[in-house]
This record gives sequence, C-alpha cells and structure tokens, in this order.
Amino acid sequence: MKSSIIQSAIGKLLKPLVVLLLRSSVSYQQASEWLKIAFIEAAEEIGPQDKPATTSWIATVTGLNRKEVKRIRDQGAGDADDAIDRSPPVNRAQRVINQWMTDPDYLQSDGEPSALAFDGDGVNFSTLVKKSSGDMTPRAVANELERQGVIEITSTQTLQLIQQGYFPPPGSDKQWVLAGQSAADLITTLSHNLQVDTEDARFQRMVSYRYLPVSQHAAFEQLSNKKLTESLKELNVWLSQHAGKSPNDIDEATARVSVGMYLYKSDSKE
Repeated sequence: MKSSIIQSAIGKLLKPLVVLLLRSSVSYQQASEWLKIAFIEAAEEIGPQDKPATTSWIATVTGLNRKEVKRIRDQGAGDADDAIDRSPPVNRAQRVINQWMTDPDYLQSDGEPSALAFDGDGVNFSTLVKKSSGDMTPRAVANELERQGVIEITSTQTLQLIQQGYFPPPGSDKQWVLAGQSAADLITTLSHNLQVDTEDARFQRMVSYRYLPVSQHAAFEQLSNKKLTESLKELNVWLSQHAGKSPNDIDEATARVSVGMYLYKSDSKE
C-alpha cells in the first residue's frame, strides 16, 4: 500500500482530533508529549509475546530516543505505584437506567419502564438503586437524573423515566471520559479490521450521502435517533441478561464489549 494513502487516511483521522485539542487550548507541545506516551504504551501492548518489551526495543520501533523512552516509562511506573486504574469507569447512573429498562420487576406489561415511588413497600426507586448501584444513595441518584432531565417527578410523586440514557453535562469530566472511550473503541475496531481477513472482521458499517438537502437534515436526524435508540435498547436488554455486574458474577473469563452508534453531519459541503 502506498504511504500516501496511509498518510491521507491518518490525516483525516487526526484533523478533527487536532480541532478538539485547539478548542480545548491544548498546545502542540503538550499534545506531542501525550503522543509519546501513547506510542510507548502501544509498543508495550504489541511487543514481543515471549518476553517484556525492553526500552531499547521500544526506542527502535517507535523512533523515540532511548532516554525519552526511559523517562516516560519511569514516570509510568510511578503511576502504577499509585495504583491508578485506567480501565473505563462504569457510570452508576447509567447502571440504574439500564436496570430500570431491562429488569422485569421494574417494567410494565408492555415492556416500558414503570413509574416508581421513591421508597416504601415493594419495588421502588430506592430498591432499584440498591440493586443496580450498590453504595450510591437513592436521593443522590434521583437528584442527578432529575437535573439531567432523565427522570421527572409526576403529580403523584412517582419517578418516571423519560430518557433512555444518561448524558453527562457538556464539557464535564464524565463527558471527556466517555468521548475518549467511545473514540478509542471505534479506532480499535478500525485497526483490527485493517489487519484481519474479512471473515474475522468485527461489525463496522456506515451509510453516507454527500448531497442531502439541508432542509431534510432535521427529518433524517429524528429518524436516525429513533431507529438507533431502538437498536441500542434491544442490545442492552440482551447484554443485561448475559453479562455480570462484576467479574465475581461470572464463572468464566470475561471481556468488555461495546456497540457504538453516532450521527455525523458536516458543517458545509465536503
């Protein structure tokens, strides 16, 4: 494959990332330091299978000088000593919503989430939170979900789910974590599919039309939101029936799986 094709593809991938960095006041100097760290961590991940990747080997495959590799690896070892967990966090508010949408105890006969009393006898919002989110207090979860417009309190003082997902506030730490994980999952899938035979590729599809009239954008966005939400809800139900809430719930090896959906819309003609 011509290097110019790879350069063009990677350039398309990097440009929106650089736009995000510039809008977030991240300089080239800071971004280049992060890129060095990513190069080293990636080299360690794909390194020799029979032995640990050495500093010299990482320097060779990444093009970084040995002194830089050692500095960054030593810095990373300090992070490990502090027991920093880099695994993607599971949002507890989202777990409550998932339980509400999939647990038969909290569903109506038509499969829609029931309106719940905050507490009291039988199933209620407090038992839902305890069942799905452990040590989070029901009041704190209710306040957060109401603040985000995910639930509403009805005239009878019951809690009604009105959105089927939890959306962190724009620009919040939680939204940054979600954005990073979503983009990483997509790029990891793209990387996998570029290196395997067709029969071993993971699902990756898109539909794209270049010349959709702007007057039709709102209608298409409404349609896609409806259809994609329906698909995600169905997948969520299946996963909730087969996945554990922690590694201790399953008697065999486990791994994280994810399906992401997004709508792209250009600001102008491409």
